[in-house]
Amino acid sequence: GDANPYDSFGEFYLRTGQIEKAIEKYKEAIEVKPDFGSEARIASIYAVQEDYKTAIEWIDNYISKANSPSFVVWGYWWKGYYSYLSGNPTQAWQFLDLCIESSRKIKSQFFVALTEALKAWILLDQGKVEQGDAHYIKWYEYNIRNAPQYLANYKADLAFYRGLSYLKQSEINSARVELNKIRLLFPEMTPLAQEKNLYNQNYLYSQILVTTDSLSAAEKNNENLKPMETPFRFNLNYLFFNFPIIRDDLARAYQRQGLIDQAINVYEKLIELDPKKRERRFINPKYHYRLAKLYEEKGSNEKAIQQYKLFLNIWRNAPQNSAELTDAKSSLSKLTEN
Repeated sequence: GDANPYDSFGEFYLRTGQIEKAIEKYKEAIEVKPDFGSEARIASIYAVQEDYKTAIEWIDNYISKANSPSFVVWGYWWKGYYSYLSGNPTQAWQFLDLCIESSRKIKSQFFVALTEALKAWILLDQGKVEQGDAHYIKWYEYNIRNAPQYLANYKADLAFYRGLSYLKQSEINSARVELNKIRLLFPEMTPLAQEKNLYNQNYLYSQILVTTDSLSAAEKNNENLKPMETPFRFNLNYLFFNFPIIRDDLARAYQRQGLIDQAINVYEKLIELDPKKRERRFINPKYHYRLAKLYEEKGSNEKAIQQYKLFLNIWRNAPQNSAELTDAKSSLSKLTEN
């Protein structure tokens, strides 16, 4: 049977914030054509809702029914990503290595390069800037070799990645140079890339303001930052829409300055799950942990307990020696004793 109409309805419901109906339609697509692959879409819906356990179960379903080796590779890519978000970096890396190994077996340079890109964003998130750059360059080189007509798009993507990398090292001037590169590339970009990079350049500019402690200017810039609509369909734009992996620099800057209420306000917006929002990214579980610390500092113990519990539930399969996990358990235990 033809699963496409069900898949299209699923996409429509998802875009209009009707999550349960969307899942229902994707399941119907699978009933009509068991190897259609809608499991990956269902997994992403659970991931947006921070249920990584269920997301990974759906990806396992997707892999088991895959009708082509490239679907299997795709599945490993997602398992790597979801494992990282659920606090399992070692397991994530194993899946990504498996992804590269399987991609080479089927001679898919694309999947090798795409996995290098995910590794780059993970390494940047971990503050391993040089290693991250070495992986990102492989993705960049693959793209300019295979689609040189989009060179300006790829140069802008690289400048965005490098701008954020420089900020990790507090190299403000170098980050400004990368920001300027994006601005100068606009006339040569495709319309879709212009839309994405308008957002990216404003985001990078905000990050520069945050790093230089110009917080009111950063907040004003964020208010003018038109939300980037969640990309239509489950494609490359959707993948990269979720990078960088963590976006709480403004909250952390407020915290450094002792502005606890402002920091809390930023985190509360970051963890808000509104299906009707234009912009629905994966919520990084660390936001719950960091928000719990702030609530605790403020004396809002009930709210702190709630956030610690949420965090510990999402990271329940993470390695027990993780610093955040250990601290969250100890803090929760103290709060519940009192």
